[in-house]
Amino acid sequence: MKISDLELFQAIVKQGSLTAAAKEVHISQPAASNAVKAMENELGMILLDRASGQRTPLGLTEAGSIFSAYCNDALIRHHHMQASLAKAGGESLSLSVCVTPTVGASVMPAFMQYFAQAYPGITCTVRTTVDVLTHPEQLLHGGNCDLIITPSAPKNSTLATKVFFRDAIIPVVAASSGAKAKLSLKELCAMPIVARPEKSLNMQAVIKALKKHHISYDSLSIAMQVNGDSDVLTVVRSGAGVGFVTRSIYETSGLKDVVIPLEVEGFTIERYLYLVQRRNEAPSYAADTFCKFADSSIWRSGFGFQTQI
Repeated sequence: MKISDLELFQAIVKQGSLTAAAKEVHISQPAASNAVKAMENELGMILLDRASGQRTPLGLTEAGSIFSAYCNDALIRHHHMQASLAKAGGESLSLSVCVTPTVGASVMPAFMQYFAQAYPGITCTVRTTVDVLTHPEQLLHGGNCDLIITPSAPKNSTLATKVFFRDAIIPVVAASSGAKAKLSLKELCAMPIVARPEKSLNMQAVIKALKKHHISYDSLSIAMQVNGDSDVLTVVRSGAGVGFVTRSIYETSGLKDVVIPLEVEGFTIERYLYLVQRRNEAPSYAADTFCKFADSSIWRSGFGFQTQI
C-alpha cells in the first residue's frame, strides 16, 4: 500500500464521494475505484459502505473507520518525516507568501489556520501588498516572497500559474430592504447599485458578466461608488441599494444577519484567485507542501460554501 493510496482514502472520507476525491488527488475516477478495491483486497475487508447510493455521501464500514484513523496517523508521521529530512538536508522550513489586502482579510485566515494544524513544522509568513497585481515578477524573482496569491493571473512566461480558489462575486442587499431573494436580471439592474470603481478587478468581472446579457455598465443606476468590498457591505447594510462582493468577503464579514445574497436567474459572476510561483525551478519542501495543500478540500470546507473549481 502506498502513501498515495492513504491520501486517496482520506480524500474520500472528507469528500464523501469517489469522483470528488479522485479530482482532489488528480487521478481518474476509475483509477480511484481500482485503488480502493486493491486496498480492500489487501486488507481482506470492505472499507466503504456503498449501499447509500450516489445521492448521499459514501459511508465507512467499521473497518473503514478504523483504517481511516490509522491513515490519518500514518500521513501525519509521513509529513513529519519529510520535514525532518528536509531540515537535515539543510533546507529551510519557512516560506513567504504575498497576497492582496482583500485576499489577506478573507481567504487566508481560514487557509492558514488549517495549514498550521496540518504542518506545524513549517513557518509560513503572509504579507499583503498591492504589488502582487502590478509587479508579481519583481516580487518573486527579487526574492521578496516564494509564492503569490492574486485575483489577476500574470501573463509572464517566467511564472507558473494555477487556480487556487473559486471566489465568485455575488449581489447582496440589506435584509431589511424587502427585496426578493430570487429575481430576474432585469429586476436587479433596475435597483440602485453600490459600485466599486469601474476599473477595479471586481467591477470589471461584473461588467464582463453583464455584457454577456447585452447590458452595458452605463445603463446601471449607480447610487454610490466606494473603494472596497467592505465599503460596499457597509453601504448596502444601510439600505442604499444592491452591491457586488466576493463570496469569501461576504461569508467572513459578520454581516450575514443584516445583509443577504440575491439569486439572479441565469446570471453568475465568476472570479478566481491564482497561485503563482517561479517557473522551471524546483520548489522547496515548504513551498511544495503549501501548493499541494492548496489543492486539498480540508481548508475549503471551513468556508461553508462551494469553493471547488
